[in-house]
Amino acid sequence: MNKNNPLFDFSGLPRFNEIQPGFIDSGLYDLLNDNRNQIDALTADENGVSWETFITPLEDLSDRLDRFWAPVSHLNAVKHSESLREVYDSCLTRLTEYAAEMGQNEHLYKKFVELKNSPEYDSLNLAQQKFLQNEMRDFRLSGIDLDRPARDKFRQISVDLSELGNRLSQNLLDATDAWILHITEQKELG
Repeated sequence: MNKNNPLFDFSGLPRFNEIQPGFIDSGLYDLLNDNRNQIDALTADENGVSWETFITPLEDLSDRLDRFWAPVSHLNAVKHSESLREVYDSCLTRLTEYAAEMGQNEHLYKKFVELKNSPEYDSLNLAQQKFLQNEMRDFRLSGIDLDRPARDKFRQISVDLSELGNRLSQNLLDATDAWILHITEQKELG
């Protein structure tokens, strides 16, 4: 990942003034590929699963993605431009596909099941146990139990819904930006 990309500087507040559309597209591409590679390594590890060796690294990957995307999402909401909108749209599609892919990742799911069924589960605090229960629920809600054609259809529907929701937001923003009320008489203000 390009260390000169301001979106990868997590040391403080986002450097909004330095973020360019090209940083978003290339940065997200690199970040998602790196996440996939690290998740593949985590799920291939046959040394047994634990909170520290599995959940903590997964949460670090998720946090890194959130810290990358949050400034992009904010910029899109407050400083929209045609170039930013185009990059945001394509990246949002990739993010949705990634989320659906992770929600249907059988290897990842099996590791969660392994941890939930391990002796360590009973020693986890209530928040950690609830986290695992929620993750198991989220896998089911993402279609992990569906057959392959149904999973693919579910994934496509997820992408379509994301794109439609984004289009609605853009249409509302455009309509708001286009609306003008020109007041010429002081009595109209009252």
